Amino acid sequence: PKMMGRASLLLWLPLAVPLAHYQPQKVDRRAAITSGVSAGLLFAASPSRSAEALPVDGAQPILPTWAIDSIGKGRAVVLPNWLPSELVAELRADCIASYADGNFKPDALASYGKKKTFDPTQDRMVMPSFYPSTGKDGPWVDFDSVGNGVARRAFASRMSDLRHSLAENLNRPTLAANGPQTHEMSYTRYGPGAALPRHTDEHHAELKKAHPVASGDENVKRVQRERCRRGTDGGHRMRPEGAMKRGALHAQ
Repeated sequence: PKMMGRASLLLWLPLAVPLAHYQPQKVDRRAAITSGVSAGLLFAASPSRSAEALPVDGAQPILPTWAIDSIGKGRAVVLPNWLPSELVAELRADCIASYADGNFKPDALASYGKKKTFDPTQDRMVMPSFYPSTGKDGPWVDFDSVGNGVARRAFASRMSDLRHSLAENLNRPTLAANGPQTHEMSYTRYGPGAALPRHTDEHHAELKKAHPVASGDENVKRVQRERCRRGTDGGHRMRPEGAMKRGALHAQ
């Protein structure tokens, strides 16, 4: 399949900053999910609504009121064309060029399980904004020296506006926190046949409180269980628990 030409932004509470995914065209297992580099919003329990591309310059609200209300109710929402197609194209090209320039590193999850060797042509590689193990910044935030830093900075600014809007409108001030290495952004590349072991990827501070909200994965699973009991799928289908071999979630 071809690289997806639109951007889809997946949002739940707590907010998880999406990753930009790149995948060669030969791969027939996954379409590249340019989430963050793809423009839309997915809300699992509410209908999607079409929307014109929202400008990066902030001339229009970062999110429509109905979307903020839906997020506040724990739902997932789709906003097509949330990122301008021009920015999506620049990010995609930057991702491919950055991989060719050697700015990607093997991801730790790719070596989990019984696997003993790593093949950079087939396994997951990432270009992160920072390395948690060392506390060092990664090439994704090297806007001056690595690739198209202008495009990545524009995306980071867009995400910052989004976090501040949600922090204000949903009374979630921690979303606007902007300390060093607080918000993870990265490019991810999967080669043909690449896969990840099942894992949990929720590390937001909100989950560490005495009464945390459900994680994004848990919200999707809960909605799916409810729909299965009602005999409806609402357009979202997931593999049965026992059929999931790899990956935290498989949704269609």
